Parts: sequence; C-alpha cells; structure tokens
Amino acid sequence: MHGRHRTQRFRLGAVGLASVGVLLAATSGVAVASVGTSAPAPEDCTSLVSALITAQVAEDGKSKAVVKAQREDDAAKSVRDQAVLDAGNQRKADLAAAPADDPATKDVDEHAVAVAKANDKYDKAVAVADRAYADGGSADRLAKAKAAESKTSGALAAIKLDIGKVCTKTPAPSFKNCTEAFNAGVTDIPRSDPRYQLWLDLDHDGIACETPPAAQQSPVVAPAPETVQTHLPVTH
Repeated sequence: MHGRHRTQRFRLGAVGLASVGVLLAATSGVAVASVGTSAPAPEDCTSLVSALITAQVAEDGKSKAVVKAQREDDAAKSVRDQAVLDAGNQRKADLAAAPADDPATKDVDEHAVAVAKANDKYDKAVAVADRAYADGGSADRLAKAKAAESKTSGALAAIKLDIGKVCTKTPAPSFKNCTEAFNAGVTDIPRSDPRYQLWLDLDHDGIACETPPAAQQSPVVAPAPETVQTHLPVTH
C-alpha cells in the first residue's frame, strides 16, 4: 500500500549521492563518477541521515585501523630503538677495552684503530636496525591507514555539511487537519514531506491524510405507489 511513497522515502538524493560517492571512493578505492548536485528533493534529508550513519561507521572502522597500525609501528620502533641502544652500549664497552692512547711509544695508534672499529661496528648495527624497521613495513601501513581515515573523515564532513544545508530549511506549512488538506487537494502525505505531521497520520503508517474511501451512497428508495381510490356504486 502506497508503495510509491515508501520508495521515494528511501531514494538517495543528488546531494547525498555526491557525498556517498566520495565515501565509497575513500573506503573501497574504486573510482566513482562524480554526481552533479541539483536542487535537493524533500526526501534527501532522510537519505542523508542514512548516509551519515554509514559514513560514521566507515570512519570508526578506519580509526580502529589507524590505532592498530600505530600500535604495530610503535612495537617495530621499540625493537629498532632497543637494537640501537644495545649497539651504543656495545660501543661504550669496546671503547673502554681499547688500548690506551700513547702515540709517543708506538708506531701505530692502536687506540685510534680501536675507536674507529667500535664506531664502525656501531654504525653497521644501527643501519641493520633501521633496515629491519623499514622492511617490516609498519610505517607504510600506518601512513596508508591515516590517509584512508582522512578521506572518510572528509566524506563525513561533506555529508554533515549537506545535512546542514538540506535538513535545516524552513519546512512548508502543514495542515491543521486532514479536512483542510483534502480541501487543498492534498492527500497521502509521506513522512518525508515537510507537511507531514504525526497528528495527521492517524494509523501511524508513515502516510498522513490518506485518500479517504469513496463516500457510501445512500440507497435509492423507490417512491411508494399512489393509492387509487375506487368508488363503488351503492346498491340499495
């Protein structure tokens, strides 16, 4: 019953499609053709609210992905930092064990050679730690997760902006009662219509002032036949 109105209530408006297109492109990576924005229909507000919920769920998912990627990257950095710290401690130990600096009594500066070896050993250990961190890919995954979150946030912001433009418009005046609506030639007002009001929807099915059934016609009663007065002759 009133299927056409229910279909209209869930039809995504042009403005909503534009925002959801940005959202789909951000979340799935699939190219979405741009949709031109035209004057929004009344039902766009309902569609935009639905799109807002979808976008919010998508943004929450991307935010969780960022948190997970950040946790993994922090763990990878911790491993790298520990390796660098261990290398630094090893260098300190190597320098402490180096021969004393006494160039006056030796042809070869054994102390300088030991220092150079210790520093070279430290530099190689740091390079290995940095390479292991880079090869792990945690930094790249974190960057991608943040970029995806940024796109969904942008889509969400666009939908909120659309809602502010569409859903806050001054609604058209409603009717005091359905008789007034019928007299104005208006029937079957869907919930998406700004003229819809709860007091006009007596059965709460989302359609106000539904077309009244045809008025029952009073049965036609045939007129009673006329009484014919018959005068009989008087017999004496």
